[in-house]
Amino acid sequence: MNTGATTATDLDPTTAATIARVRAATRVTIAVLVAVGWPQDVALAGLEHITTTLTTAAGVPAARDRLRKDRHPAAELDIDRAAWTRLVSAVLGTPARHGLLHRLLAGHTARLVIEQDAHDLTPPHQLDAQEAGHAA
Repeated sequence: MNTGATTATDLDPTTAATIARVRAATRVTIAVLVAVGWPQDVALAGLEHITTTLTTAAGVPAARDRLRKDRHPAAELDIDRAAWTRLVSAVLGTPARHGLLHRLLAGHTARLVIEQDAHDLTPPHQLDAQEAGHAA
């Protein structure tokens, strides 16, 4: 029975390698987000929504803009808008810096990204707690 689904053996080697790199970067992105304090369910569902939007947008800036305006993912993930915006920025970056997904696809290790950008990747509620701890 032909389901119409494309399998890895149906792809040319370059496409198959690219798909493997993207899948690996996606798994590591989720692991990094969880390591810096995002709940796993939020990291997983949030990344799925972000990457789905990215595939239909005309590039990262358009996807980032669309995602920041979209209120539904935050409600579905049971997080506030500030947390959703921070998650989008962590994954896709900002105009001033590349996001987690880009950096991992470019070959940066999870450890390097966490060491360099933990503050930019951390959920807002954890930042508030850390700052309150420093003020005490």
